[in-house]
Amino acid sequence: MKNKFNGYKEYISSLLISFLIALLISIAVFTAIYLCGEKIINEYVSSDSYIYNTQAAYITDFQKYVSDNKVSSNDFKSIDTWIQREKPEFFLISIDNETHYV
Repeated sequence: MKNKFNGYKEYISSLLISFLIALLISIAVFTAIYLCGEKIINEYVSSDSYIYNTQAAYITDFQKYVSDNKVSSNDFKSIDTWIQREKPEFFLISIDNETHYV
């Protein structure tokens, strides 16, 4: 009887070790897939002109609003007013790859 119990103990410990190894491998694989996928999607969205083409009217309207009202990139109250009125899907002000307003 004692011999049979030791066999179960070894079986359970090897099963637990196998489970922990599988868990670590799956976490590593899914983390790599997530990071690579996120990088690929970000590069695709950055290089694609779809967003620009669909939002071109907003860009023109915002440029006219800025020039008519003499709005600076730090005038967040005026920018918020325009955003509330026009409701663009995405809005970002960046100068020389430095984000000023999102």
